[in-house]
Amino acid sequence: MFTYNYSNKELKMIAVSLLSMYCATSLAKTSVSESKINFSIVSDFAKTKNDIRIKDKTFTFQTGSIGIQAAFSSDQYGELFVKYGLGHSSSESATFAAAEVSGPIDIKSFGYGYVYPYAIPNSDFGLDFRISKTSNNHDGEF
Repeated sequence: MFTYNYSNKELKMIAVSLLSMYCATSLAKTSVSESKINFSIVSDFAKTKNDIRIKDKTFTFQTGSIGIQAAFSSDQYGELFVKYGLGHSSSESATFAAAEVSGPIDIKSFGYGYVYPYAIPNSDFGLDFRISKTSNNHDGEF
């Protein structure tokens, strides 16, 4: 198991997200039948197909996590969500100058966002307006 120390910026992001969720639940009290809070398990993964090469330096890249997402959704206001996940990559490698390094990397993922669904009048179609941010922090000892 690994441990992770939070930076001040990350703690502020978590605090803002929790405050937003609290404000959203306060709005929900005015019309409980139209709003709800959901919790779900989420995961993501990304990997380069080939080595990334910058001049004579190469490295691979993969990232991913599994975690939990909390979302407040309302028919009138849309959906506000925050998610947090942890991951581990056991075999990352990189070459710099004449040295090649490899080893495990621990991954911490944090994200938040907002989704507003717009139903097109007199139609079976709609649009989802979405804004979100996810940051992945990689920590390893090569």
